[in-house]
Amino acid sequence: IRDPDEIERYLHLDLLAAVPRYEEEHDTLATEAYQNLRTALIFARREERGQVVLVTGTAPQEGKTTTIVNLAKLLAGSGEKTVVVDCDLRRAQLHQRPPALLARKQLAALLADLAAEFEWVLVDSPPLASVTDALLLARHADHTVLVVQHDKVDKKPMPILIEAVGTV
Repeated sequence: IRDPDEIERYLHLDLLAAVPRYEEEHDTLATEAYQNLRTALIFARREERGQVVLVTGTAPQEGKTTTIVNLAKLLAGSGEKTVVVDCDLRRAQLHQRPPALLARKQLAALLADLAAEFEWVLVDSPPLASVTDALLLARHADHTVLVVQHDKVDKKPMPILIEAVGTV
């Protein structure tokens, strides 16, 4: 994927934001792009209750954690009660059994409890190429954001997650 238009053409997903490469001291354009992502999610909101948003990517090191942190800061900074749940268990102690943990009924109950308490529940998951965790988590999400890094992803069709609202 070398052009934002290719997201829609080849992956058949809506482009929510195009975040440019940036240095921390020159992040004005990146901040604006993350604000566009926040606005797109607000417009995609189905109900006033808490919204569970899965943030995943296609491969490691694409910027999904940076995306979720910036999105959380913007949502919380605008007065939206926000929580981030780290479900990327690839590097955790329990890395040999993440699918078993994520497939349990208690996960759905936990996310429902968080959605009742918070306006936004942002769920960080491993990339699609690594493990099946993102697919298990997508079953519980109201929206899915797929982070795609420029010039790193092949144009071949990817598995589409439940209700994918777009790509960053």
